[in-house]
Amino acid sequence: HLRMRASENPLDSATLAALHLELNGLRLKVDRMREEQRSTTESARLEREMMRIDHQSDLRRRDRQLESAEWNRRMELNEALNENSVKNRRLEEELQIVNKEMIKQETDHCRVLRETLNTAAAEQQSLLQQLNDMQKQISVFEQKGLQNESLHFRMMSRILIETMANYEIGKESSKIQEQQNELLGAFWKLEAAFIDLDNASTNNESRCFFQESSAHAFFIFSVTMGSVDSTIDTLPQSSFGLLRSILSQMPIVKSNHVEVHVKRSLE
Repeated sequence: HLRMRASENPLDSATLAALHLELNGLRLKVDRMREEQRSTTESARLEREMMRIDHQSDLRRRDRQLESAEWNRRMELNEALNENSVKNRRLEEELQIVNKEMIKQETDHCRVLRETLNTAAAEQQSLLQQLNDMQKQISVFEQKGLQNESLHFRMMSRILIETMANYEIGKESSKIQEQQNELLGAFWKLEAAFIDLDNASTNNESRCFFQESSAHAFFIFSVTMGSVDSTIDTLPQSSFGLLRSILSQMPIVKSNHVEVHVKRSLE
């Protein structure tokens, strides 16, 4: 273009030199602008790359934190499970020990109860025999004309039988209490009769029989009703006094558990 202009309008050398100098300046300026553009582009690229790297680093750090938290949570859960497992094993061992002890205690209790029921059944059977003997003695007294002793023994026999029947079939407590009071009153009356006729030799036979029979009956009552701790040796010492003590402490009714077994044993 300059050459064309130069051919059309010839210029001197000074003008051409100035134009060349201006052209070189423009080229340098263009080069600088391109270089600045490249530098700006590279800077922007580097900045974007740094931002991307920082973002990925943040993501990785966050992932590591989440993984660490998840790991810690799983470790805590494992520890809790292990502790629960240990506790469960300990509780199971303790439960087995308690079960064995309870089974042993129940076995011992049933054994003692069985022995007690067998003893009670035997003693009650013996009491029935004593009552039969008392009925026979009543007939003997009637034949000898001992109406007073016969009357008291008949009353004793009836009340004893009614008391045992009421007690075994589980009647209401008021009826049993009434029979107990009547039984105690009958013994008191009989004792008073013996005291009044203490000097009469005709009563020795009835007195001896009554003391032996009542002592045995007292022991049976104490065993079957669990009233007082007595032994056979202590019974004959004071029959009437012991009777008062036993009847005053005698329970009105037995528990259903024992009563059922006693009834079965008697049957």
